Amino acid sequence: MIRLLVLLAVLSAVGMSAAWLAEVPGQFRLQWQGWEVRAAPGLLAAALVVLAALVLGALSLFRFLWGLPRRVMTAWRNQRIRRGWRSLETGLTAAAGGDERGVRNALRGVRVLPADAPLRLLLEAQAAMLVEDAASAHAAFERMEHGASTKLAALRGLVAEVREQGRLAQALDLAERAADQVPSPRWALQECLDLSLRLRRWDRAKQAVSAMRRSGHMDEAAARRARGVIAVEVARACRADRDAAGAQRAAAEAVSMLPKFAPAAAIAAEVWLDAGRSSRAAQVIRAAWKSQPHPDLAFLLLRASGADGPLAGVGPLEELTKLTPDTMEGNLALAEVALRAKLFGVARKYLELVRGSQHDERVYRILADLERVSNNDPEAASKWLSAALDAKPAPTWLCNACTEGYLRWQAVCDRCGSFDRIAWGVDGEDSMQAPVRQLQRLPAEPAALAGATP
Repeated sequence: MIRLLVLLAVLSAVGMSAAWLAEVPGQFRLQWQGWEVRAAPGLLAAALVVLAALVLGALSLFRFLWGLPRRVMTAWRNQRIRRGWRSLETGLTAAAGGDERGVRNALRGVRVLPADAPLRLLLEAQAAMLVEDAASAHAAFERMEHGASTKLAALRGLVAEVREQGRLAQALDLAERAADQVPSPRWALQECLDLSLRLRRWDRAKQAVSAMRRSGHMDEAAARRARGVIAVEVARACRADRDAAGAQRAAAEAVSMLPKFAPAAAIAAEVWLDAGRSSRAAQVIRAAWKSQPHPDLAFLLLRASGADGPLAGVGPLEELTKLTPDTMEGNLALAEVALRAKLFGVARKYLELVRGSQHDERVYRILADLERVSNNDPEAASKWLSAALDAKPAPTWLCNACTEGYLRWQAVCDRCGSFDRIAWGVDGEDSMQAPVRQLQRLPAEPAALAGATP
């Protein structure tokens, strides 16, 4: 509306000016080298307007013709670039679908794009990975790393590349560089944690857990569990290196994070026993036994009680079984100790208690030892051993991810690299849900009872 009003005002002004010039009296006369031109003011003004229009038109035509080649080249170049972006879109889609031929065709189309275009570099890296050209993929990722918008994508590709080649230490360094970005991406923190655990670099694993908790990528319960499990391994490493102070700090952290976790209580008891603090070791064992009755704990309690023979170990074990009267671990351990102390009636009593529950082959093996030692009856012992072959196998430490078995708990599976997936159970069962069962029989000789470690 405003433009229309302005246009009407301009046209009105022009019309009024033309009417005024038409009414102006007199003539305009120009003499030049014998020529004389006479015109009325209105006609002269109209002639000047026409002349100006012709000049402007000529100039516009000249400018159009002068810039026509450049505009044609620009239009042609823009058309190529548009085709290049369409090829890039097609190529990324083909790479996602694993279409090697489609990616090759798209690479020919994206050559018109700038060589440092982020998506072009990404497509080149994807194409190289698709055809398993490690050198080209590495070169593309290195070029991408120099761009601010493609740095994380480049680091992620490099981490995957070097990790596939088995260079885990280099992959960890690259993942930590990605994790230093603000904000830290979840994949980088997860890679830092996973690679640190596989390399058994427990301090860096703890840092990764803390970073994931701060960034909100891990809840408090999961972070607490991870820190406790890692602390168990740190305590073991310090104990192996004879670092008593470090072992005690790590053991205390493990028990504070996971007071009901049998491996945490076991390593803490070992550390306190090394330091001569038997009462604290016994306290840790009893606290964990209530939730996870485990033969490692019973074995360590005998050491903590200072039992110098099987008979002296009956009392501490009886106190332990009173904490969990409905489980078979304590009864089985008591039967073993009573057998070594030649208390055959007591051994039979606890074995009968165990046989009334869900037992496994170890019960029959102890019965065979009992028949052989107490009654000197090899035939009866042989029958019990035969029954043991048909009984449920004894539980062991199993990885829930790959079912790999271990004689001793550890935080990371050697076979599949899973973290905190090793639990006590029988192959074929859900060991994460199954109750904790007895690990091993107690030592055969009383002399070994006070000095051996789980």
